[in-house]
Amino acid sequence: MRTVKRSPAQKTGETAESLLESRLSKYGSVNKYQKDFGIDFACSITLDNEHTGEEFLAQCKGTEKISESSGYVTLQLSCATVRLWFKKRYLTFLFYVDMDKEDVYWIDPFPQLYEKLRKISDNQEKISIKIPKDNLLDKKSQILPNSFIDSMHNFDKKLFDGTLVEVNRDLDMFSKKDYFHDGLLIEDNEQTIVIKNQNVKLIGYYADAKSYNSSGNCLVQIIRHVKKAENDLTFSHEQILDLFYFGKGTNIQHYMRRFIKGYLKEYGQYFVDLGNSRIYLYPNEVEELCQVIDIFITKYVSRITQFMKKIGNTGFEPYKKEFTNIKLLQINVDLWHRITNYVSIHQASNGTYEDGYMYTVLGNRNQIGLNNIHGKQVFNITGYFVQSSYNSKEIVVDVVWEYMDSFGYYNISNNPFSVEETYLFFVDKLMRKFLMKSSIVTSKKWIGSIKKEITETMSKEEVEKYYLKTNYKLDINSIKFHRELGNIYYQLIQFLKEKKYYYIDIEILVLHCEYFNKCIQSNLINYSDYTQDWFEREKEDIDTIFEEIRIKESEKLPIEGFLYASIFKFLESIIYEFKDSFNDNNLYFKSLIQDLSNLVVEYNEQQFVKLLLGKKY
Repeated sequence: MRTVKRSPAQKTGETAESLLESRLSKYGSVNKYQKDFGIDFACSITLDNEHTGEEFLAQCKGTEKISESSGYVTLQLSCATVRLWFKKRYLTFLFYVDMDKEDVYWIDPFPQLYEKLRKISDNQEKISIKIPKDNLLDKKSQILPNSFIDSMHNFDKKLFDGTLVEVNRDLDMFSKKDYFHDGLLIEDNEQTIVIKNQNVKLIGYYADAKSYNSSGNCLVQIIRHVKKAENDLTFSHEQILDLFYFGKGTNIQHYMRRFIKGYLKEYGQYFVDLGNSRIYLYPNEVEELCQVIDIFITKYVSRITQFMKKIGNTGFEPYKKEFTNIKLLQINVDLWHRITNYVSIHQASNGTYEDGYMYTVLGNRNQIGLNNIHGKQVFNITGYFVQSSYNSKEIVVDVVWEYMDSFGYYNISNNPFSVEETYLFFVDKLMRKFLMKSSIVTSKKWIGSIKKEITETMSKEEVEKYYLKTNYKLDINSIKFHRELGNIYYQLIQFLKEKKYYYIDIEILVLHCEYFNKCIQSNLINYSDYTQDWFEREKEDIDTIFEEIRIKESEKLPIEGFLYASIFKFLESIIYEFKDSFNDNNLYFKSLIQDLSNLVVEYNEQQFVKLLLGKKY
């Protein structure tokens, strides 16, 4: 008669099951399943030979170990097996039996399973589960660990609050393998963009300068929510910038994105706050959503910044969150009235084109338009009366350039003035007419001298000293003096303090510190002992920060933004403390600052977005 031989794996498995059954019997009654469908034992906990009413299921593994470290054992399981566990009324614990040591390790697998729902939905797949070696059943103890019992209670809570019902429904949906698109698909045109990425679909409308559609918007769909007939997620222009821009491109686990509020480990889902909606998404859904959002917000902001280039805005502030209205400067009410009075008597109906232009006839006295020699309007400016930021009792005028589109203006030149050209015209041709300066000139005579007061028009440069034009940008190309670096460093300090994590090539900052140190060392002896000691202490602190950054880089850890901010703070301090040590004719510092161009570009873009949200930089 021919006998059936059992494989070594089968023998090991049976021995492991016997050892586990023996160990579990110390905690209560153990009933073995006759057929292995992903569960080996049903267990009821007893205390003083009385059943407590607490029950759990057990799956034993003795051969499926795929890796082991000092802290974990990793097991491989079929998805068909773990899907069964979601259908049970009791928690299924996973046990690993080390036959050599007769040690039994355990894990509540559900926190890890929640993170793998998409993969679990495919019965043909396999997944891995990690069991921490800290979860070792005590061979001498007659009671289960408290954390073991807590896991059972957490499972019961999810069973009764409907969480497991939702998870099973999600598993059923995932198993149908419905995607918006299997992979990433981008359909982009002048006005709209559609992005599909597995479970996520985004339909976006770009912000448009035309008056009938000045604000963009977008709609986001999650396939699981669509199947449940839940509402789509919609976002306004302001919500797009506020929720999606800050933290774009960052690691999800760093929680730098405004819409990711936290990870609920016991549910295996992220809590996502999208302004009008609060939803719970599985990790793969969040990854796909972030990928879609990063593509969209980058293109969305790029369209607006390209418009800024088109209108020739070199850094003037958007006015009251509107990128089609640009604030040029702020002037006092008396000067504004004098300008508008002048304009009103030099409009097209009252003059000639002697200078090649004439002011446009407009119904609003606080509006200034300019026509070229062909009678076409080349710019439009409006004055808005506002309370002064410096004196609450004073009213001032914001001078605002306004974009002219063919829907609101019917007589526009094909070659209108840019923002910069409009500003220069307003300062040179209008403001300077009413801004005078007085000076005393001494004339020598044969006997003695005569002092005479002379009144003349202010130069453009003098006007700009009294009436500052708005400018949110850092311009590293126009720097002429070392002291100007101080303001650059200061602004970058504020920028980096806001960043939970950031990355800058550390060698760039090393070069800055080395250059500054070289400039200072030759003159350091001329400063007080206190200043010399301060400088050496600060250098030691900065060296420590450099070392900390290098360690984090080598270990591939995220680097806190405040570490870089501390280095820039040191550079800013010594610019002002040792201002006599720097030679502005040494042009090397100009090439140094160019190495920070990428950082400055990011700073400028963020400041622009803040202004579009009404937040002062």
